Amino acid sequence: MSAFNDKPLFSEDVAYEGGYVVALAGMKADPTGGTQGFLKNGGCDQWRRDQGGPKAAASPERWLQGCRDAADDGDCRDGQAVAKPKGSTGIRGLVCDSGKGVRKPVAG
Repeated sequence: MSAFNDKPLFSEDVAYEGGYVVALAGMKADPTGGTQGFLKNGGCDQWRRDQGGPKAAASPERWLQGCRDAADDGDCRDGQAVAKPKGSTGIRGLVCDSGKGVRKPVAG
């Protein structure tokens, strides 16, 4: 790749997914829910600088878009946030903890 001075294949997709995953993991780990508001109010820019790494360096705007999309998808604390298909591949993003597999109370 260095011989052609070109970006790696799919660098924009990798950057988008990198931002999305970092934001979603941060929201999932926060029991207070403050991370989502932080990300929506400029926190994605700070996180890109602090922890974006090579994925963010390859395509900073796509990394930011992934982070912002994750912040807009929903609050993971309530266990009901499901990401809609996004990105150039149109795949469904990560899903926060859901009630799938949880036993329902038996009516008695």
